[in-house]
Amino acid sequence: MFGDTQATEKVILANIDHLVSLIRKISGSENIKERQQYLQEAEALISKTNPFLLQLLEGKEKFLAPMYKQLISQKLLSSILITNDATLKNTLESLFTLPVFQKTKAN
Repeated sequence: MFGDTQATEKVILANIDHLVSLIRKISGSENIKERQQYLQEAEALISKTNPFLLQLLEGKEKFLAPMYKQLISQKLLSSILITNDATLKNTLESLFTLPVFQKTKAN
């Protein structure tokens, strides 16, 4: 069981790193189509990551969004604090309005 948890955590962390990369691309892009493409990619990645997070959260979907916020914040906190980047903050807010998170709030 420990090995399974460790493998799950590695997948989650790798996906969060990729998600953070997408968030930076979204906030750095001024092209609307490009931003939409990155948002769609982020949503697909979140959907792909959800089952792994749910394993660790014992199936409690209501904790998905807070878990993502915590994991992403840990990766981005220094960037936001150093630059006081309003665009990055707005990107994070828009990310959590994606339909994939709205489903978890309903449960």
